[in-house]
Amino acid sequence: GSFVAGVVCSRVPRLAAAWERQVACSIAVPITSVFFASIGTYVPLAKMFHPKALGIGLLYSVAAIVGKWVTGLLAWGEGGWIGANVIGWAMVGRGELGFVMAASALKSGLLDEESFAITVWALLVATLASPLLFRYCLKWQEQERVRAAILSRKEHRLKADDVKNMESIALGGSPMEEIRGDAGEAN
Repeated sequence: GSFVAGVVCSRVPRLAAAWERQVACSIAVPITSVFFASIGTYVPLAKMFHPKALGIGLLYSVAAIVGKWVTGLLAWGEGGWIGANVIGWAMVGRGELGFVMAASALKSGLLDEESFAITVWALLVATLASPLLFRYCLKWQEQERVRAAILSRKEHRLKADDVKNMESIALGGSPMEEIRGDAGEAN
């Protein structure tokens, strides 16, 4: 119901921006804290560090990370490899719904505590790894932008120098005069 109300209101000009500015920003932190605290109450600590739960959970976390990261490759475009990594690592951290579904399955008896612990490990590792690698990819992307800007400036300067040389040749000068500069005139 709330989602549908949001969709309907999204069609009203300026309402989405007003909602974001007035309501969403002020309630996001408390709601997020309550959400994770409520999920945390379901975590069976004794089962979390059992070797089987830990091992299988880490194995599943690899599958979860790779599966979500691959979505970035599907978005390959102008950003190339770096852009695909930025999108992929942004997607890896999307595990909130998985926590809700796992907690609901545990509560309704569809999952036992060990299976829940395995699921929590998979979601937790992916959720914690994502921001670190996402931040790294954003820095990598920015470094590439700076490098491209520097190369573009150098290329622009080289083109300007080529134009000067061509003008000089067209006016009767020789390319060697341009290269020698004042030293050639002194000889």
